Amino acid sequence: MVTKEEIGLEQARGIAREQALLHLGDAVDNECLDALHTHYLEAKHCWFFFTNPAIALDDNAHLGIKWAYAVSKHGTFSLIQDFSGDPEQLRAYLLTMSDYFARKSL
Repeated sequence: MVTKEEIGLEQARGIAREQALLHLGDAVDNECLDALHTHYLEAKHCWFFFTNPAIALDDNAHLGIKWAYAVSKHGTFSLIQDFSGDPEQLRAYLLTMSDYFARKSL
């Protein structure tokens, strides 16, 4: 089995930023405001990135769910629910996604 090379934080952030811009659409002006918050989380096999809180989103947008962006250490992207309001749940989810990326070799 061929495994992809690992990427670094800046590459992962770039992948998350690109996906966030697609996901957020007109809610963000990519020339004036970064789509991502400076805060991120890292586990053994992935990073979690979060939407910049300065971006005003309609409460009904995106199915009423707050979203975040997971990127594996090999560059695989996944749109995930943002549990940043619950640190314990967020940490558990980070470890779950990290294990998922490892099991699937993503």
